[in-house]
Amino acid sequence: MQQVWHSPGPARSGDKGPQDALNSAMFGTCTPVAAMSLSPASQSHDGTSESERDQDLWSVAARGDIERLDVLLEGDYSVEATFAALQAASDGGYFEAVDQLLSTDKIDIDAYDEDGQTLLSYAAENGCEALVKLLLSTGKANINAKDKYGLTPLSYAVKNDNQAVVKLLLGTDKADVNAEDNGGRTPLFWAAKNGLEAIARLLLGTGKVTNVNAESGRGQTPLWWAARNGDEAIVKLLLGTGKVDIHVKDEDGRTPLFWAYRNGDEAITRLLLGVGKVDVDTKPQRSSDILVFGLIKFFLSYGPLPSTSKNYESCTARGRAKTSRRLHDTP
Repeated sequence: MQQVWHSPGPARSGDKGPQDALNSAMFGTCTPVAAMSLSPASQSHDGTSESERDQDLWSVAARGDIERLDVLLEGDYSVEATFAALQAASDGGYFEAVDQLLSTDKIDIDAYDEDGQTLLSYAAENGCEALVKLLLSTGKANINAKDKYGLTPLSYAVKNDNQAVVKLLLGTDKADVNAEDNGGRTPLFWAAKNGLEAIARLLLGTGKVTNVNAESGRGQTPLWWAARNGDEAIVKLLLGTGKVDIHVKDEDGRTPLFWAYRNGDEAITRLLLGVGKVDVDTKPQRSSDILVFGLIKFFLSYGPLPSTSKNYESCTARGRAKTSRRLHDTP
């Protein structure tokens, strides 16, 4: 595996000629393709420069001209040139041409860009279902390849809510559902953070998620994010595993219950309280959180929490300050 291509970027205005076309490619919604920096031109035996032949291959692939492509592939091309042609064909949606190029032995399917992303990674990120199918069908693509951020194709597909691609990757039974990126975030973490209930169900449905409490570097977990975002469905889904830590605290000491109560979300508050004993002895790291922690502790000592938003938001600034001081001193 080698680095042979550059990540996608906007085409430059004023590009002219095949070399500029090759170097700017064509970018779109489902475009995991990118410009290639080819080696300096050299002369072939027929007087045609290597650069010209490479550009010809790229141009034919970009048009999806199967017959012409079949003829050209009888020649000798660099790995960089054939990969550029593969990118051009996939960009244009000419997947028959992509399949034809993938059948050659001249393409390193796991070649990566300067960020460590492979073509499968870009296809997953951009929701290119057809291209993902083709790449997986070769049996050669590294389905768990990580880029420099530690993100895998599955992580990218989940982050961007590409449900069809998530299904494809999970369907191989080889995608690592527990893969952590450099920040400790798993695919389930991204699904919970981004409010993607359907994808969260797909991930948990594999029965392979071993850490539903995977924490980011700031102490945030899938449940923490679901509670913070008010995603009742995902909170229920996570609690249903029987494995989530409802007491988890971020770096500021904020728990899922803190966010549910702070946001006035009675449904999630009651869901969390229904799990069992809740730790209310957390010391807030921010002075602005003292009132919320104090109200939670105060009301739990007398029974179920009453309506949450009224308790917090109806306080005047002066009243909040007095209540904050009183509750903060409550043993």
